[in-house]
Amino acid sequence: MKKKVIITGGENGIGYEIAKEFLNMGHYVLAISRDGSKLLKFKNHPFGIFIPLEMDLTKKYSYKKIEKILWEWMFVDILINNAGFLVKKISIN
Repeated sequence: MKKKVIITGGENGIGYEIAKEFLNMGHYVLAISRDGSKLLKFKNHPFGIFIPLEMDLTKKYSYKKIEKILWEWMFVDILINNAGFLVKKISIN
């Protein structure tokens, strides 16, 4: 049975590898990234169904973008919250 999977931070590193594995198993994968162009590497995947979503999780109203998909899916089997961001800290001594 195909699972419905959402992965935040699915464009690089661990998130990318997880998305790739779920697609290889034939599941539906919604990958979220701030830079949607990085998700194009999954385009035309031969096994699973891939849905790219460009969304900045740090913005309060960006969640409206995912609402339509969640209504269509009705439920999500797996949520992988892998998003992160780098904060550059400057110390002055």
